[in-house]
Amino acid sequence: MIRLRTSLFRHIVLWYTVCTMLIVAIYTLILYGEVKRGRERPFDVRLDAMAAELADDLQHSGGQLDIARLSAADLSTRAFAIFSPNWELLLASVPWQNVTWSTNTIHFGQFLERTRAGKRYHAPAKDGAGQDLRLSIAHAEIAPLVGEEAVPGATNSLPVYVAVADMFEPTDQFLWRQKYRMATAFVVVCIAVLVSGLLVARLGVWPITLLATTAERITPEDSRTRLPVTKLPHELRVLALTLNQAFDRLDAALQSERTFTAAAAHEIRSPLAALIARAQRIRYDAALPPPLAAQLDAVLGEAERLTRLSGQLLLLARLDRAAAGEAFPTQAVDLAEVAQDVLDSLREAAAARDVHLHLRTQGATVVQGHEEWLLRAVYNLVNNAINYTARETNVVVALEPTADGTRVLLSVSDAGPGIAPGERAKVVQRFYRGDRTRATEGTGLGLAIVRDVLRAHKGELFIAEGTGGIGARITMIVPVTMR
Repeated sequence: MIRLRTSLFRHIVLWYTVCTMLIVAIYTLILYGEVKRGRERPFDVRLDAMAAELADDLQHSGGQLDIARLSAADLSTRAFAIFSPNWELLLASVPWQNVTWSTNTIHFGQFLERTRAGKRYHAPAKDGAGQDLRLSIAHAEIAPLVGEEAVPGATNSLPVYVAVADMFEPTDQFLWRQKYRMATAFVVVCIAVLVSGLLVARLGVWPITLLATTAERITPEDSRTRLPVTKLPHELRVLALTLNQAFDRLDAALQSERTFTAAAAHEIRSPLAALIARAQRIRYDAALPPPLAAQLDAVLGEAERLTRLSGQLLLLARLDRAAAGEAFPTQAVDLAEVAQDVLDSLREAAAARDVHLHLRTQGATVVQGHEEWLLRAVYNLVNNAINYTARETNVVVALEPTADGTRVLLSVSDAGPGIAPGERAKVVQRFYRGDRTRATEGTGLGLAIVRDVLRAHKGELFIAEGTGGIGARITMIVPVTMR
């Protein structure tokens, strides 16, 4: 029950099914009553016709019933009886001897009321073998004989009760004989209710699904998408408008943050460049004491680190705008040539740590993109691999196209400590540094830049274990075109 409450779709299906089955149950009761009435009414009409015919055939003389006009077949095959107003049996056919019927006080009162009003009374009965019968009783006046056979002074009519019975299968038994058809119909109805419930629920939650699907596309990289207000029903439009206003405020805040980051990074570069230039002139003064020279070297190192950081922040601001849809210049870029240039520029750093660099290419590796950004992404991956791999190991850069030729895979493998599964989603965040990398120099922006470069190019970044579970393998998936 808890699961049903936590799912709107299941909640709608449940209550739709309950309400529909309740309606079906009520309709079944009404249908049962109509079937019963439809079977009993024509049967009762036939019994009434038999009773009327019997009353017309009977005559009396001198207070005694004359059955001369009744055939032997009527007396031996038809179940009927004639009662006096005091319920004395005046005449009965042979089959009537086995007919048993009873009524309670309430029904007997109804019987008297109906018969005195000249209406028919119908009731169930049984014969000696226990077979079901249906009974019709009417109040009648039997006309006397006419002509010479008439008795002087006799009354013109004799009031009697005419009862006629015939075999009748009760509605319950009739329907029970149809149990297989009814069971099949019930199963079909249940399936129809369930299928229609699923369809109704699916159509009912479609606007909410549309809201959720559209909201998933609203990211910091694509903050301009808005919920489709005009496609939603009236009840959800107010919610959609409110959310769109919240997204507008969020987008404005993100744009302000990007503008501030870019402006701050750009403004810091010039003072830092002037600071570094002046510090270098002082550093190379021959009269500078060695202790001050050492301190100045540390200041120059921090200034250069800030310069790199400002450059990275400026690049991230540009990548944010590109990922948000701002156009940027592209050209045909061969990732194999880019990887080769990166390896050539880092061979000296790799040799200092006794690390061997290898490049493996297969198939076409040309994509449409921003060459400088792709070069920076590959550089960051290879530089990280060199810094974190074990000494006297290999760093392998492998490139190959996918089977359908729509993307190019560039993976960098090392033999370092690797990246724990719990940190793989965090290492691409800006300024994040894991426990294994805190001892090394860096800003925590390397993989964040790689991720943002790929987002701008509609690509993806995957982090996995290296070959044999040793080290890490980071793969860039770059689409051949960004359409």
